[in-house]
Amino acid sequence: ASTRKTYMRWAEEFSRELAESGWSITEDVLIDFACELYLQNRGGCARQAVCGVRAMLAPKLKLNETRAICEGLSAQWRAEGGGRSQRDLMPRDALLKFATCRPKGYKEWDWIRDRALALVCTRLMLRPGEARALNMTDLKWNHDGANRGWAWFRIIQKKNDQFGDEGLKKWTPIEPSLGDASTLKALREWIALRGSHEGFMWCRKDGTLISADHINQLAKTIAAHSNLSGVFSGYSFRIAGATLGAAGGMSIATIQAVGGWKSEAVLRYLRGMGAAVEGASSRIGSSLEG
Repeated sequence: ASTRKTYMRWAEEFSRELAESGWSITEDVLIDFACELYLQNRGGCARQAVCGVRAMLAPKLKLNETRAICEGLSAQWRAEGGGRSQRDLMPRDALLKFATCRPKGYKEWDWIRDRALALVCTRLMLRPGEARALNMTDLKWNHDGANRGWAWFRIIQKKNDQFGDEGLKKWTPIEPSLGDASTLKALREWIALRGSHEGFMWCRKDGTLISADHINQLAKTIAAHSNLSGVFSGYSFRIAGATLGAAGGMSIATIQAVGGWKSEAVLRYLRGMGAAVEGASSRIGSSLEG
């Protein structure tokens, strides 16, 4: 629904410009529209805008050069300093301290939920919106054979899979790991408290969904609990997961696959770390919890 609304906004903006110019919708006109966004310091929106216009106004229009040009505009815009400010990764020690020591004044229900939330976000390298959208139907347990005790997550709402075509089919595991901050241990304790009934995975005590800003505030709380200064947000868990995965021996390609990075943006966080591929989530767990 949110994607459709965004596409409709771009279609409306494009339609206004189209009405003023008297032109028809062609690929060249779409490219001009994307270039105009870049000149307005909105280059990072070029691809999304073109996708929105095409989806809402001209679904049969063939695009031969537009995608490459939009990617180039977006890259140039970011190279010139556009886009969001850099976020700091959540340090391992800060995560462990929060997961093993409830901060003063933190309600027990909220702490049991939030430590599981922070650890799952880190292990699966989730964006805040992806984590918040998780439902209990997106979690299953495998108790058979070599995969005994694993938790499997289905991430339907992804930034680069907005219609869930890939997420509906793909289940990502969290393997068991040792240590007081075991993600699976924290997750089981949260599910036992919450109950296994259907509904939002990360809910308040009254069953309502946590707010959109909750994960951002959680990152700031964890940082403050360890007296850290920096730019912390919900993305800090995602960055930490990628960095800890590389430290544990995951390849950059595997990190991109687990975290859903389609570009080389992850390289900004990894600084060239990366090695073997096997046991992706457990590698993060061994770095985080071992």
